Amino acid sequence: MMGDFNEIMSTDEKKGGAPVDIRRCSMFSDWINDCNLLEVHTIGTKFTWRGPKWNGHDKVFKKLDRVLCNMAWRLKFHEALAKVIPRVQSDHHPLVVLSEGMPVNDGNRPFRFEAAWITHVDFNRMLTDNWEGNYDLIHILHNLTSQLKEWNRKTFDNIFKRKKKILSRLNGIQNSPHYGYSNFLDSLEKDLQEQLENTLYQEECLWFQKSRSQWIADGDRNTKYYHSKTIIRRRKNKILTLRDDARIWIDEPENLKALVRQFYVDLFTEEIVDREHVVSWNTYPHSIESHHDRLSANVHFSECKKALFEMGPHKAPGEDGYPALFFQRCWDTVANSLFQFVNQHCLEDCKFPPKLIQVIHHCISSPSYKIMWNGEKSDSFNPTKDIRQGDPLSPYLFVICMDRLSHIIVDQVEADYWKPMRAGRYGLQISHLLFADDLLLFAEASIEQAHCVMHCLDLFCQASGQKINNQKTQIYFSKNVDSQLRDDILLHTGFSHVTNMGRYLGADLATSRSTRGQFKHIVQKIQNKLSSWKQQCLSLAGRITLSKSVISSIPYYHMQYAKIPKTICDEIEKI
Repeated sequence: MMGDFNEIMSTDEKKGGAPVDIRRCSMFSDWINDCNLLEVHTIGTKFTWRGPKWNGHDKVFKKLDRVLCNMAWRLKFHEALAKVIPRVQSDHHPLVVLSEGMPVNDGNRPFRFEAAWITHVDFNRMLTDNWEGNYDLIHILHNLTSQLKEWNRKTFDNIFKRKKKILSRLNGIQNSPHYGYSNFLDSLEKDLQEQLENTLYQEECLWFQKSRSQWIADGDRNTKYYHSKTIIRRRKNKILTLRDDARIWIDEPENLKALVRQFYVDLFTEEIVDREHVVSWNTYPHSIESHHDRLSANVHFSECKKALFEMGPHKAPGEDGYPALFFQRCWDTVANSLFQFVNQHCLEDCKFPPKLIQVIHHCISSPSYKIMWNGEKSDSFNPTKDIRQGDPLSPYLFVICMDRLSHIIVDQVEADYWKPMRAGRYGLQISHLLFADDLLLFAEASIEQAHCVMHCLDLFCQASGQKINNQKTQIYFSKNVDSQLRDDILLHTGFSHVTNMGRYLGADLATSRSTRGQFKHIVQKIQNKLSSWKQQCLSLAGRITLSKSVISSIPYYHMQYAKIPKTICDEIEKI
């Protein structure tokens, strides 16, 4: 089903014009769910309709055209997508459905350990025979990967072909004229039924791993649900077109991969310069001798095991392709090699031990990157920016880095240069609040204070290499601030003005009372999580489990900081 539905599903599907009618969006979304339909992924421009100017303001843009399908069609054409093409003499963009999708090179996919392999009766023997415990772990895994590929081809075989073969043999037995009168056929049928049950379990493991579903632990066989979720997840993760700096759409696979690789090369590399050391009266607390001993001590065997078994078994694997599940299930075989590797490979103001500083510096300065593009690895490159988003060590190092900014601000406050905000007439003075890389600064509304704030930020940027993102940095003024002064401060800082504090981690930072519109997004999130296609793929018990998982997590988070209106709770109950 495709065409102009003359409705939108959410607020982000409209730009310009009058405010979005949330009630109409909900009615359209409910209609799609009631019909058990899914939206086919669209590539190209986001808005498919351009309207006239509204009250003399900017033109109105909406996503009115879309392609909808049921789950049966989606499973049959799982690569299908809709392409938005340029409009000619019309206010609507035409849509073209590509049932086979767009060409993607699948020939160079990296190795991924399959959880279903562990269920095979021959797996433990194969692992024991090929685990070369006397070598380094990297060498062992590299050799094991080659052996696993060969074992998968010769012994484990293709699950779907095996399932089809067993079902064909069972069908032949049950259609035989001797069926029910032959002990041999009865025994063979029983043996094939056991093989089929094992194969179906392996198929479930395969799709469960690919679907990345975390809410089901045990229950009925949900192969159809996992398969459907895997297809939808792949569709969302696959990028088929991008717009370059010249605003030209790129859709050729090799050019796309080169464009993405160059983006990250530019992002993670910079000219190496000497940084200025910041001198501050405020500094880090010194660690005591017992802390030094613990920080520089070798990792214990029990610590290594505890850290491993606290990992999610099916979380995304590293570059070697082995998830935590492999090391957990095969612990008796891999334990010694893993422990030796951790012990072998694994800041002066903070008075950290030199050995620990060397280990940390080696971890953040030695890696190389390969971009995983639609399942295929690009050429590697070496970053020159040491602290990067996504690096497991970066959050901890960044906290230490941001503490130095805090020291700079406290110096200015203690010297009476920075005038912080006071919480009430006799309340606590607040100059700044830090949470990871998010920062709130509080100061008096004046040009002098704006200069003081910018001086502190510039000093920190020169020392750390960090930069202020002017597009994400905003100023919220008190209602008592004169408009001319407000404009002067904005001009001096280069930041933008906002009339509300917005949301942080999903919570409104400043609000006088709870309103229905403020929490409407909770209902939309739950509706998205409980899509109608999931109901079709799950049993009654599975649907109840999914509902409890969703409803117990999304609203409860918001209930920790605000009272949700009764009307919102009623809408959640109706879902």
